[in-house]
Amino acid sequence: MIEIERMSVDGLTKREWKFEPQLDSQGVIGVKLTSYSKQTRPMANGHKFVVANGQCFNEVRAIGGPQLSREEVPIPPDVVKAVQVRLVDQVKQAMENIL
Repeated sequence: MIEIERMSVDGLTKREWKFEPQLDSQGVIGVKLTSYSKQTRPMANGHKFVVANGQCFNEVRAIGGPQLSREEVPIPPDVVKAVQVRLVDQVKQAMENIL
C-alpha cells in the first residue's frame, strides 16, 4: 500500500490518499486509489481531525454519510509524482529481494 498525506499550512486540514499497486494480465504495473479523506479540525494543537462531510472515498466501505466517487477524488500532480516515486522504489526493493 502507498499512503500519501498532505497537511495545510495552517495545520487545520489534512488530506490522505491510499493506493494499492496492481499487476494486470499483461504484466503492466499500476496503482488503484482505494481510499481518500479530507479531514479538518477546529484548532491546530491538540484537536483530533474529523472527516469533512462528503469529502471521502473508500472502495470497500462507506465512512458514514455521503462520499465521493473514485472519479471525483482530487489528486494533485505532486501526489501523483509521490505515488510514482514510491511505486518505483517498491519495485526496485522487490527485485533486489529476488536477486
